[in-house]
Amino acid sequence: MNDQTLNAGAHAILQPRAEKNAKLLLALQMEEGLLENLTFPVSQLPTEQLQNIADKIHKSLAKGRKGFHEIMKENPQPEIAAIAQELAEKIAKGSIPNVATIKKELNEFYIVKTKQDLAWKLQAALDRGEDVSDIVKQIAALDNQPSEKIQHLLAERAFNHAERPEKPTPLFSLLSVPICTAGNISNVQAPAKAGKSAVLESMIGSAIKPSWQNADTLSFTAENPDQRALIHFDTEQSRFDADSLIRRAIRRADVEEPPAWFHSYSLADLSIAERRECLRYSMQTASAKHGGIFAVMIDGIGDLCTDPNDPEESFGLVAELHTLAIQHDCTILTVLHENPGSEAGKTRGHLGSQIERKAETNLRLAKDKDGITTVWSDRARHGHLPKEQGTCFAWSVDHKMHRSCGNAQEIKQAAKRDAMEAEAYKVLFGKDAMSYSDLVKEIVKCLPLKERAAKGRIEKWLEDKIITKSTTGKHSLAD
Repeated sequence: MNDQTLNAGAHAILQPRAEKNAKLLLALQMEEGLLENLTFPVSQLPTEQLQNIADKIHKSLAKGRKGFHEIMKENPQPEIAAIAQELAEKIAKGSIPNVATIKKELNEFYIVKTKQDLAWKLQAALDRGEDVSDIVKQIAALDNQPSEKIQHLLAERAFNHAERPEKPTPLFSLLSVPICTAGNISNVQAPAKAGKSAVLESMIGSAIKPSWQNADTLSFTAENPDQRALIHFDTEQSRFDADSLIRRAIRRADVEEPPAWFHSYSLADLSIAERRECLRYSMQTASAKHGGIFAVMIDGIGDLCTDPNDPEESFGLVAELHTLAIQHDCTILTVLHENPGSEAGKTRGHLGSQIERKAETNLRLAKDKDGITTVWSDRARHGHLPKEQGTCFAWSVDHKMHRSCGNAQEIKQAAKRDAMEAEAYKVLFGKDAMSYSDLVKEIVKCLPLKERAAKGRIEKWLEDKIITKSTTGKHSLAD
């Protein structure tokens, strides 16, 4: 089988796919507010009819027309309406076209089709005994096209010893440990009702509060000096609960109202396709309005995919989020539930595994029997925050919100001291001061402990000033 037959066969297979992709690309160009740089050379579209339609759409866009309706009003053609309808039906089914894939497949078709045409020209020229050098160069140029693109991409991303990339500025930190930087995704994970919403509202509060304002943001701090957009999405709660979270964040920041660059949306009633479209659209419009994006928070990333156990869908979603974070030079923070009873903090399905691999920081939350939640990160790229040094918070009835209660180490030490004070109180309360030997006997009797352990208790009580020792060697409770 020769190259002509191969190219003809490939052309027949790729033609229908190319027409479908061309229609999707044209429909995306008519969709108001979508990504820029969707244009594909008109001459490279698969059919003359599509080339004519593309030409009319481009002319309308150049005149400032926006959206399906404005373009169709100027060009009332059923072909354009049909293209728009095809995209609408695709989105309604939860399938969001990927622009890069569309362009790649169109380019693949164009190369195969052009090679086929050139192959026939080459054969005809050879039969006539004509010079074929120009045709051979055109074929070689087509063969080199993908490699040149790859070379360019690699050149832009190559390590350069003479130039060191600027160290990223932390956008969010926890206990002065950087947890979110531009161009990365991070994740908050926890069992149900462990305090994930409190973490989000505190991070929002840390971002919207004035720098001079003293507020309890649960040890989170934020740096957004250029006042770029902060976008929050809630996909899990009712409108009332989502609204309450933001109002607590405003109250926590001790401000009258949020700044104009803060945007929050409740998307629980939308389809998966609509949620993802809202994400892209809001990032584009907010970036244009506020000169860039600071951070995007997605409370319920599992609600942006149909099946978190589907590796293809999960990997695609995480890749899309990472790409958006890089494109907008911002951080994207996701929230995901841990599997019930998972001591290791395993999150849901392939989606959780992929987020954990790609995230620069995985914040973990755990609530104890006393209702105290500890926040820590044992899987972070820019700083390690072990659980025993994590920040802690608990619900305050008086404040009607979660409040800081120290770090885990301080709470643990305070609990130990409380236990020792209780023991000393039990042994010495209401009794006369005791000699060392009498106190040892009393401890053995009251607690009860072995003599050696009782002596250790006395040493520790004295060290922590729970008891005092007089000049005469008598021991009593400290004032």
